[in-house]
Amino acid sequence: MTTPTESKRLNHALAQAVNPTSRISMDGIQWAMDLFGIKPCRYEKGDGVNWHTHEEGHFEIVLSGRMHFSSEQTELTLKPFQVLFIPPGTKHRWKCSEGGVMIGLIVFIEGPRRTEMVEFLNNVIPSGFLMVKSREIRAVLNEILVEGLGDKPFNRYMLGQNFFTLACKTLREIPTIDSWEPRRKTCATDSPKQDIVDNIKLYIDEHLSDPLTLHAIAERAKIGVRHLNRIFYEIERDTPHRYLLKQRLNHARGLILKNPHAPVKAVAFESGFTTNTSYFSRQFKRHYHSLPTAFRDRILAKR
Repeated sequence: MTTPTESKRLNHALAQAVNPTSRISMDGIQWAMDLFGIKPCRYEKGDGVNWHTHEEGHFEIVLSGRMHFSSEQTELTLKPFQVLFIPPGTKHRWKCSEGGVMIGLIVFIEGPRRTEMVEFLNNVIPSGFLMVKSREIRAVLNEILVEGLGDKPFNRYMLGQNFFTLACKTLREIPTIDSWEPRRKTCATDSPKQDIVDNIKLYIDEHLSDPLTLHAIAERAKIGVRHLNRIFYEIERDTPHRYLLKQRLNHARGLILKNPHAPVKAVAFESGFTTNTSYFSRQFKRHYHSLPTAFRDRILAKR
């Protein structure tokens, strides 16, 4: 098989042609991989990036050469056919110690339990790095390289499936991932309230782009607005209105990550901000300390 070291003709459209975003669902969390516009890059010895963090998780996939990574807790070197998962917020740097090819792949987390999942990742991966090397990973990377090397056209759907498989196998290596169950335990007397709140949250999450009102949500739950606010705050320590706002902003952030070329107005509309784009921009900046246009520009600058 041809390897990147033996061939200078690495197909730099390798991941750019993969348009659909793949998703991995897990107990209230959506892992979504932004496969559009990601390109493999060839690095020479000495190339690298100084201390930085990613707003979302990253896969760093080494196809050839050696890449030395450092976090505040540890250091390691990635060799060919190894994958490094870096959770959101991990401060790190890297340097190419032997010329080769590496692919960076964004994986972002969305859903009502995003904060819990990020905290979970920081606890179970204290070094900030999860390196995966196995025969299964090597086999998937071989399939990717077969599609990506040479002059022949490749099947972008097969390529997307291979990247999805790679992400699944990597995430499965996260320690205790199968026991992920941070949902608060409730006593028997609290169960009816918890069930009501869980159903309300599910309804909100499934109708973010709809013109939801507290009256419509309360009617759906077959309770009054005052009762809705009271039990929601009792269980979540938050109001339904603020929860809806945070979920819409989180959804908008995910849309920008998936397609930063989309107009901000379209993102706002699809996220439920159908009447006032300026209100969307103000709230986005309040939550993420950046206007949506500036956030989009930073994403584009990384590609």
